[in-house]
Amino acid sequence: MAGAARFVKEAKLVNALRRKAFRPMLHAHDVRALLRLLGEVRELGASSTAWRAYLAESLQRLCGCRATLALELVFPAVHPHSGWSACRSVGIRVADSAESGIATEDRQRFYDDMLRFDHGTDDTLNGLVPLYGTHFTRSRADLVDDARWYGSALANETLRAHDCDDFIFSTVPVAPHTHASLTLVRAWGDRPFGAREKLLVELLHEELAREWRAARELRLSPQQGKVLELLCRGASEKEVAAALEVSTHTVHDHVKALHRVYGVRSRGELMARAMGSRPRVRLASATEGAERFGRPSQAPR
Repeated sequence: MAGAARFVKEAKLVNALRRKAFRPMLHAHDVRALLRLLGEVRELGASSTAWRAYLAESLQRLCGCRATLALELVFPAVHPHSGWSACRSVGIRVADSAESGIATEDRQRFYDDMLRFDHGTDDTLNGLVPLYGTHFTRSRADLVDDARWYGSALANETLRAHDCDDFIFSTVPVAPHTHASLTLVRAWGDRPFGAREKLLVELLHEELAREWRAARELRLSPQQGKVLELLCRGASEKEVAAALEVSTHTVHDHVKALHRVYGVRSRGELMARAMGSRPRVRLASATEGAERFGRPSQAPR
C-alpha cells in the first residue's frame, strides 16, 4: 500500500516537472523588451498616472493589441460565487484608469460594454466569476473555446461593435479589495493571443505589483506630480515656477505638500524618497531560464 502511494506521488511529481519543462519560454528579444519597458516605467518616476498610461501604450505595441487597459478595480468585500448576474451588480468599480487604443469619444461606451457585461444574459465568460478579486492571468482561450466564443452574442454583438475579439485579463492585489488590472484586446478577426503574450503579461504584472502598491500609497495631485518630476530633474523652485507658469509661492506650497506626503523635511530627503519609490527593475525568477540569454544590451529592433 505504501509502495503504491509512493508510486502515485512520484508520478504526480514527474508530470508536474514535465508541464514545467514545456511551459512556454520567452525569446531573448522578449526578455530585452520586458526589461527595457520596466526601466522606462521606472524613469517616469512617482507619477503613477503617467507610468500606467505609458505601460498601456507600450504593451499595445509590444503585443500587437487593438487596445490595452491599465486599471484599478475595486471588488466587493463579500465574494459570493453564486447569484452574480452581471459585473455591475457584483459591485466592481473602476477606481483609476489608463488606456491606449481607445478614442476619447468612445471611451465611456467602451468601458460600459467591456467591463460590465451581463453574465446572466450571456454566460460565455462565467468562468471569470470565481476569479474576481483574486490574483490571476487568463487568456480568452483559458475560459472558453473558439466554437462557443464565436457563437456567443458577447463576441458577435458587444465586442465586435468595438472591433474587439481575443483578450488577456490579469489582476494582482494592491490594497484591500483593490486590484491592479491589465487587459489586452486583439482586433476582430486578428490572430488570438498565444502563450508568449500571456507569459509576458504575467511576468510584467508580477514585477510591477509591488511598485503599483507603492504608487497608490503616494497618490499625488497632477500638479504635485509635475513639480516633483521637475525637481527630480534638478530644477530649482524658480525654474519649476517658470516651466509651469505659476508663482514661486505656489511651487513652494506644492513642495511643502510633497514633504508631508513623503514624510521628509528637506529637498535632499525628498529626492531620496521619491527616487526610492520609483519602480525597481528586477529579473523575474518566474521567467524559468530566460536569464540564460544573458544581459540585454539594447532593445529589439
